[in-house]
Amino acid sequence: MMETARQYALAVFQLALEKGNLKGISLCFDTYQELENEDHLSLFNNPRLTKKERKDLLKDIVSEEDYRNFLYVLIDNDRFELLQAIRLEFEELIRDMGKILKVKVVSREPLDQKNKERLIHKLESEYKRKIELEETIDPKIIAGFKLEYDGKVSDQTINRRLHELRTNLKQ
Repeated sequence: MMETARQYALAVFQLALEKGNLKGISLCFDTYQELENEDHLSLFNNPRLTKKERKDLLKDIVSEEDYRNFLYVLIDNDRFELLQAIRLEFEELIRDMGKILKVKVVSREPLDQKNKERLIHKLESEYKRKIELEETIDPKIIAGFKLEYDGKVSDQTINRRLHELRTNLKQ
């Protein structure tokens, strides 16, 4: 399923690049994000409605022609349920194009500005990409932080060290 979403994201991304409308399509994904909720998905996947009826509904909702045509393709191919996954893949393509690395920081408390800037600088130097931080708070963390990016996890928490110590003591 994710590979299919990636293919649709690539198609709409390439179309937007060719038409010089990357910012417009990106804005549409944000503006019409409510189409991804369960109620809308069930409506646009409802087999009782013809594809033409579903498209007519979209015509009244979505004003941007390229994005509306993209949604029509999803309806024609019975892939409307992939809209959220396609949006996430599309956002990843934009980050890749802009050499932006999205890094999720998980910590007990929010990082102060000085530590945030230091972490961003270190990661930008190491990966030669602009860093986009997303902070998540986890009260279970005793101290330290965990970084998640590009499918990797760097766990610098006391919790991990205590777990390793327990494991070593059991051996």
